[in-house]
Amino acid sequence: MIHHSTYLDDKLGFLSKQMKDKIERYKETDPDYYRWMYLGEVIGLGNHVYNMSYFKPLESLPDDDKLIGISFALDTGHQQSA
Repeated sequence: MIHHSTYLDDKLGFLSKQMKDKIERYKETDPDYYRWMYLGEVIGLGNHVYNMSYFKPLESLPDDDKLIGISFALDTGHQQSA
């Protein structure tokens, strides 16, 4: 026997209006995450781990934001033993 349900099946009102509003925002802002997390769909990764369309360069840093350091990382896809 397999049971599948989503937040849409909450007939007893366990989810608050605030939580439902948050979930609905994901439907608009990140539809793949919404489908995976809240509808239980298998969406796969496609060609990317991250959806790069959601990453935007900063135009400037706020004056009250202290920049402590800059770091970067690169994943070349190789496996190396330690």
